[in-house]
Amino acid sequence: MSKIAVLLIGDIAHDGRVKKEINSLKSLGHDVVLIYSRSNQNIPENISGVQTILVKKKYGGSVLNIVLRNLFFYWKIRRILKKLKPDYVHCNDLNTFIISFFQLKGIKYVYDAHEMNMGIPNLFKEYVLTTMERVLIKNAYAIIVPQIDRLNLIQMKYRLNPEKLFLLENFPSKITTSKTDFFVSEYNFQANGRTILSYSGVMDNDRCVKELILAMKYVDDAVLFLIGNTTQQYKFEIQTLIENNNLEDRIFLKPLVKQEQVISIAQSTDIGLCIYRPVRINNYLSASNKIYEYLSSGTKVISNSTPSMLRIHDPNLLLIDKITPEKIAETIKLAKNHIVMSSSIIEYAWENQEIILKLIYK
Repeated sequence: MSKIAVLLIGDIAHDGRVKKEINSLKSLGHDVVLIYSRSNQNIPENISGVQTILVKKKYGGSVLNIVLRNLFFYWKIRRILKKLKPDYVHCNDLNTFIISFFQLKGIKYVYDAHEMNMGIPNLFKEYVLTTMERVLIKNAYAIIVPQIDRLNLIQMKYRLNPEKLFLLENFPSKITTSKTDFFVSEYNFQANGRTILSYSGVMDNDRCVKELILAMKYVDDAVLFLIGNTTQQYKFEIQTLIENNNLEDRIFLKPLVKQEQVISIAQSTDIGLCIYRPVRINNYLSASNKIYEYLSSGTKVISNSTPSMLRIHDPNLLLIDKITPEKIAETIKLAKNHIVMSSSIIEYAWENQEIILKLIYK
């Protein structure tokens, strides 16, 4: 079997996709080493038995300082790879795939493109990133993409050999246990017959959080949990919005939970909310793991009509054609009247896709 170095700039504690990939590669018999840039934990959870190397990376400062620090960071990564001598380097996103520019002989570089660099609001930044991607992608032994429309777009834009492209969707791990008391056990919350709505993830305007809050003005006998992280400024804005609309007893802001708890949230929720404002390609061609977490739990979820959502044919997925509080509320009421769990839950299981990693890694 092969030795694989997995690169991640970020905190492994909240990156469920990277954890699943590591565990899948382990189950296939590979020797896996995780190299990551930051963590709130001494030892990352749920990837025991894997060698981990923390390479701290500083952020912010002038453009020159950022460039110099990044060059030093990639130099340190290259030194580690030179010592490890892996057969493959699994690069999560473009910020780690840059290491393929400093190629080491005998190593195959796999580009796992979680995010799209096309269509971002800053045109200069988009030009720089897509130019880098166009140059570097020639170094890729294989390219992994989490959504089929994204895959097709990357293939056409960079004129890639389709045999190098692999679809690996953001499905959750196969659900083996049922935990439906999350809100009771974690928040000591009793629904008392009220419908529990939840949104879990980053909270910002792209996730239409303010529209979700205002929709609660039109929905009776329901509570909304907003679970996730945001900036202090945005938190102040949404708290003010909640107070000004007298919704303090019906909307609850909670901090981000451990990745291992997100399925429990989905299983304990009556109706999930996962709406992405289609202002950029990442949102328009959404590859949301949250959608699949709710659907895998047999929970109804409301999202908006985008090409990626229209591809999902599941009776528990309800789509809105206009992102307004009134339309969201109307769809919540519709879902409330049909909360009975589907007799046949469609399975979106990560383990059913492991064959993709087996095809890439020999």
